[in-house]
Amino acid sequence: MKRPGVFLSVATVCAGAATLAHAGPSLDRIRSSRPEPTRLKVVGKFLTVEPLAIMLTKNDPESKRIVDAEMKRLIASREAYSIYDKWFLRSIPPRNVALELPMNYLLKNFWKYPSDWVPN
Repeated sequence: MKRPGVFLSVATVCAGAATLAHAGPSLDRIRSSRPEPTRLKVVGKFLTVEPLAIMLTKNDPESKRIVDAEMKRLIASREAYSIYDKWFLRSIPPRNVALELPMNYLLKNFWKYPSDWVPN
């Protein structure tokens, strides 16, 4: 989905405006897509923090069992942290720009006690 207003705002930032308020992860993605991403910096606290989730068919207990078991394995082995670092902290080809998006407290806490329960 294209959102021209967002990219117009980023173009304005690049042209000299001082700030752009937007959801934190979106700012990191927008910054990384710019021709000179190192000229922009995401600063301050996020305005929102949202949990991530895996969605699968509700009436497929076998798939849920497989996904639950694999997520528990990835978290227990700490491989999930390496995967997170690869996609959110390190440079991503082909432009080799990092999102520089540290793991938020919600994900850290959920990974301490893996569960399929998410609060409302």
